[in-house]
Amino acid sequence: PQICLVDQAAEELHYVYHVTGNLTAELDILVAGKDKGKLKMVWNLWRRAMDNSVVAWQQDIADTVIPLEKEITDAADPGEPWFPNRIDPDAIDSRRIVQVKLPDAVLTDSKTWQAVLYAVREWQHEEPADSGNLVTTTIRSNPVLLHGAGP
Repeated sequence: PQICLVDQAAEELHYVYHVTGNLTAELDILVAGKDKGKLKMVWNLWRRAMDNSVVAWQQDIADTVIPLEKEITDAADPGEPWFPNRIDPDAIDSRRIVQVKLPDAVLTDSKTWQAVLYAVREWQHEEPADSGNLVTTTIRSNPVLLHGAGP
């Protein structure tokens, strides 16, 4: 899978984005990947507390899994004012825009923060080829880095 942040107003795609304003607002993420695949969105968060008790960037909370157990399929009417066709037309079968929210820890006691978002899917395949043994491999997308200041 591939992901990026969509700025509808400016008609831009971002892989690194400074979040300002309302930190509780939903973010538009373009997800592209295997047609009818199932994905999970995963956050990693590093932050500095308001009282500076964390003096360096640390992984401050456990990964948060955002359930996205929806089929990622082409839609005739995506329902968005601006919808880029594809990230990589040679390698991607399907795309859609999904809404995600920043992890709750960003909203409480955060002076500054960085959050990395990526999509994960499970791939079942034969290993080695033609052996009849099925294995499951976790495939992770490119990261999108979001950063900002606390509430």
